[in-house]
Amino acid sequence: MNPLIDSILSRHARDGHRVDSVIPMLDLAEQDPAALETLLMQSMRCDCTPATFLDRALGLLTDDRLIAVADAAWRTLLGDPAHRQARQIVGYALYQACDVLIDDWEALLAVAGQQGCAATYPWRGLPADVAARWAVALEAAEGRDDVDRALALVKSGRVTVQDRALAYLARATGQAADAWAHEAGLDRKTAAPLHTDQPLHLRFAPAQRAAQNADAAPWRRRLWRLHATWSQGESRSHAHMGGHLQARCGVCHAPLQRLLSLDARHVGATAEGVLTLGLCLDCCGWSGIGPLFYRHAAEGLPQAHPSQCRDVPAADVEGCGVLMEADVELVSLPGQRWREQDWGVSNHDENLSRVGGAPSWVQSAQYPSCPDCGAAMPVVMQLDSVLPTVDGGILLWGSGGMLYTYWCDGCAVSAHLWQCT
Repeated sequence: MNPLIDSILSRHARDGHRVDSVIPMLDLAEQDPAALETLLMQSMRCDCTPATFLDRALGLLTDDRLIAVADAAWRTLLGDPAHRQARQIVGYALYQACDVLIDDWEALLAVAGQQGCAATYPWRGLPADVAARWAVALEAAEGRDDVDRALALVKSGRVTVQDRALAYLARATGQAADAWAHEAGLDRKTAAPLHTDQPLHLRFAPAQRAAQNADAAPWRRRLWRLHATWSQGESRSHAHMGGHLQARCGVCHAPLQRLLSLDARHVGATAEGVLTLGLCLDCCGWSGIGPLFYRHAAEGLPQAHPSQCRDVPAADVEGCGVLMEADVELVSLPGQRWREQDWGVSNHDENLSRVGGAPSWVQSAQYPSCPDCGAAMPVVMQLDSVLPTVDGGILLWGSGGMLYTYWCDGCAVSAHLWQCT
């Protein structure tokens, strides 16, 4: 028995949320990382009240230990559907270890609905016979009781059932089928995916990390040092962030700022050379005109889209700061664990700033239409509210949300919008 584990769980059982157990959990992670598996296994044996520090322990497990914990939680939950801690762990595993959640698709659907889980990849393994049976059930379904089932079918990638599932969703909710397809990351008109599967995480420069750490609580700095999305991965490419560009905003006429200059192949299938994704930080989200669009010339630099250019600049724009200029790396993390990250599940622990991969929506899925061709624009990058500014601050998207960047490959047009709570 590990006395620190016994102490952590005893204090939690006695004092609950009145005591912060994240500090001793981090002590355990630093002293004996393998013991985090024991901590979580014991938390299930006593079915302790779910707690944030236990969720954070899940995020620090190695991949093999997460699989072991997730498998034990799933087996526990199948035997006892009311088990609180097992249900909490399975809710996390839906994103990070979904391959172990097999055998009972009805039970998985119930857990996903209870947890409000928006994960896509668990449903990619839905067997054909189960998908067909669910699709038949939808044809006779009334009301909204089968919304989760229908959305799972859309996310399954099985084209033979997607149209029936989308028809039910539109009928049951009054929301357009196109919008429901977007929730699954699909363009309904073309059946094309609206994001890639494998992301490249941004590995920030030392000066950026110093600014991020200065803005964070001491315990969070410790957690970030241990977390795979912040500290691990193999470098695949280099990019440049921050600094002003020569092009000016079409709304306020201030210089655009560089979000990222990177190898264009990471953004568009036919793009070449270096692509610069730029934006007016002061007008994005505050201008009242929705997403901001930019055309990119042959050299890859952005110019304000003509549809959003004003002769007289907006006068009521408040400055959001200037991004710190730095060279960053784009890194790939091993395996499939971090291909889909949820903004709420992350709770600001995970590095969500990435190029490619499934977007971490703060609100509902949102894919703007290209102003030139009208097609839905795929997400190619997201940046969390962790970007340092030259004055020592941290840029927040709204109240601390996420910026999403889109790209129309055929028209060489980028778009940006952010969501927050």
